[in-house]
Amino acid sequence: IKYFEDGRESFGQKYEMSYLDIYNRGFFTPIVHLDVSYLAPIYYGQQIKVTTYLKPCKAAKILHRYEIYNESDQVLCTRGETVQVFLERDNRTLSLNTPTFYSEWRKKWKLI
Repeated sequence: IKYFEDGRESFGQKYEMSYLDIYNRGFFTPIVHLDVSYLAPIYYGQQIKVTTYLKPCKAAKILHRYEIYNESDQVLCTRGETVQVFLERDNRTLSLNTPTFYSEWRKKWKLI
């Protein structure tokens, strides 16, 4: 699960939408659902590759999909998804509409 978090943060840095970018725009994005499938073991000391994708979503949510590969043999070891919602930072209320900054960001990067 820690690797999913690393993948999200790396994705956010690459596409200019990190946790701090969201926070500085007035929101938290807690995970409200997690799905994970363990397909093959990863052993201590092995190198892995985490691939993170943003899934399309019309609701006020962020959906990520993850794949974790063993670098030595390119075997897919783990697959998963997370669902995050937007909570307003000041009062921690759930945002029912996708924040404008997030919609504009998705259009900019063609992540619609």
